[in-house]
Amino acid sequence: MPTTKLLDRVRAQLETMDAAAGFTEKQIVGGTGFLIRGNLVCGEVGGALLVRLGKEGGAFVRFAKAEAGQARTGEAPSVRRMMMGGRESKNWFLVDADLVRTKKPLREWLDRAMEHTATLPDA
Repeated sequence: MPTTKLLDRVRAQLETMDAAAGFTEKQIVGGTGFLIRGNLVCGEVGGALLVRLGKEGGAFVRFAKAEAGQARTGEAPSVRRMMMGGRESKNWFLVDADLVRTKKPLREWLDRAMEHTATLPDA
């Protein structure tokens, strides 16, 4: 399997989570993903953390922008909706690696993704 610093950190965090035994690692377009019960939960794409948050995930994006002061300054957002096929995703978000460079924020984003994915039926 490929490896990057972020990907190694995601693997390490997932190993500490309750559902660790149920994760499957798989190559996805542009990176590596982690599935549980057949549902893609998170991954690493283009050097960013990919998380599945559902339609309600937009609230996390707004919060992250406000917390970083990016809503006012016009800086590139550190959390953004994933673009797929030229369209903005309603369920998938990219979190810049700099925002999750320590354990606590990485774990928070992974917990959010796990919480959302737990609501989905097995695939």
